[in-house]
Amino acid sequence: MSAKAAAPVAAATLKCMRDLFIEARNLPLSQLAAQLCSAEGLLVGPLAVYRMNEVEARLKPTGVRLERVPHEDDVP
Repeated sequence: MSAKAAAPVAAATLKCMRDLFIEARNLPLSQLAAQLCSAEGLLVGPLAVYRMNEVEARLKPTGVRLERVPHEDDVP
């Protein structure tokens, strides 16, 4: 999964991302904001189905959207 947001990214959005994703906790805030606004977004790895509703509900007010990143083994 990839998380994407439109610039500028609010501080509340960065805090929410750090609360939800380990990948976001390891980045400086400036780099986290830059990756969220990039064309590829921030790769957050696979997301368990049972967490999807909670994660989407917390991200919706922040403007962050999750997108599925195709895997190299996916059949077109």
